[in-house]
Amino acid sequence: RARPRHKLLRRRRRRPGRPSPRRHARRLHRLLRDALPLPRHRV
Repeated sequence: RARPRHKLLRRRRRRPGRPSPRRHARRLHRLLRDALPLPRHRV
């Protein structure tokens, strides 16, 4: 008897007290943008 895992994963998707994945991705993107030298941005 294998218990379906997708149901459990779907039930607890968001954890209270943690930043949403979207905001985290945004922060990572900002860090990458700051770290990578952009010729068009910094002339």
